[in-house]
Amino acid sequence: MGSLYIVTPLHKECTDWLDAEGIPYPAVVDPRMPSPRELKDTLLGLEGFVATFHDDQPLGNWSATIESTAPEKAWSHLYINDYLSEDEPCDFYFSKGHAEVAFAVVKRLAPICGAMVVCTDSDAWPVLVGPEDSIEDLVTRLENPWPEDT
Repeated sequence: MGSLYIVTPLHKECTDWLDAEGIPYPAVVDPRMPSPRELKDTLLGLEGFVATFHDDQPLGNWSATIESTAPEKAWSHLYINDYLSEDEPCDFYFSKGHAEVAFAVVKRLAPICGAMVVCTDSDAWPVLVGPEDSIEDLVTRLENPWPEDT
């Protein structure tokens, strides 16, 4: 629960690497990062979670706390660096919390922004996230990227 979950769109550098590794990926059409407005709309529509926004900060900082409404209370913090406006695409990451929360948000963004890649700051093994992926499968791929080795 102490990891940073770094999110990036499936851009050319990612697809070049995936090609070199022989890892399949979906067709890529104009991958991009979401705007703060799209992030907020996504978080507000995320079933089974509630989000608290901390966007009253000076320009440059924007964050949200995301918590599960389920008894196990999965959670995470989402941060935007270099916030410019509600409609300007922005880089974001998740700080600490549960991987399933980060995956739920990114999966919901995938139809808007295209497939995205999530990796932690500790091992940097990428997990490709598309709209059709199950949260359970994504968490399994993060925890065990080489299932044939088990």
